[in-house]
Amino acid sequence: MGVHQVIMELEALRKKIKIWRTIPLVWLLATFVVIIINASRLFLLFFFVFVVMITVMSGKMNKCIARYRELYKETFVNSLLKTMLDDVYYDWRAGFSEMDVMGFGIVKMGNRYHSEDYLKGSYNGVKFRQADVTIRHETGSGDDKSVTTYFSGRMFEFTFEGKSVRNVKVFSKIYESWLNLASSKVEMENVAFNEQFKVYSLDPLDAFYVLTPHMMERIERLKAQYPNIGFRFGENKLCVGINGSDSFDSDYRKPINYPEEQARMKKDIQVIIDIIEMIGLIQEEN
Repeated sequence: MGVHQVIMELEALRKKIKIWRTIPLVWLLATFVVIIINASRLFLLFFFVFVVMITVMSGKMNKCIARYRELYKETFVNSLLKTMLDDVYYDWRAGFSEMDVMGFGIVKMGNRYHSEDYLKGSYNGVKFRQADVTIRHETGSGDDKSVTTYFSGRMFEFTFEGKSVRNVKVFSKIYESWLNLASSKVEMENVAFNEQFKVYSLDPLDAFYVLTPHMMERIERLKAQYPNIGFRFGENKLCVGINGSDSFDSDYRKPINYPEEQARMKKDIQVIIDIIEMIGLIQEEN
């Protein structure tokens, strides 16, 4: 399916969604008019029709939204991923498991979990996985219900050959990890770095081993682009969380502008490349 054909189908779906949303609102307005003119019997009929209409229209609208997302992600997103990355496997319906995220060790787990936009691939020989993750903790019910969002953003796992440490965590000051950290807080010799980040490690020597002056400089440059960020170094893996932003989503309420959509998707993909290049995960050939 060509780009023009995809855009035409997406636009047709967008218009249907708009219609399914508008009709019940018009009918609701008519119901209020009936109230104003004090036609009680007519009001009951209008209200009953409105309830039925909401049920029917919501079902139709949700089907259109699901098809819109499917078409958008399986055409625009998937094709663009393959032009910028290698060995791409993308499943927008899937995500990281809770066990995956628990193992990353960069955020506290709650009792409400959702993940989607699973992507696996490589860039210049560095293998990675990423997905959108939302973690919340809910307590109580009704008026006493309380919801705390622990994390809502993108998580990444990079596998590379390099320095292996047991557990070194680096969080920017605005990144809220919500972790009950068993590791000790480590003060680095770089005062400016300590002002921007919190560092934790099971063994302070591991922190000094992996966070060389050059590595701290790399992390600072990455934080300048993605301020709400957390890292965990360990066992030839780097896990990264960027709180506050999802990936590869489109707004079905707006007409598709292909150049703008392409630029936005490239920006989402560039996050992966930035982490790999700025942290220096690419191995130099001997």
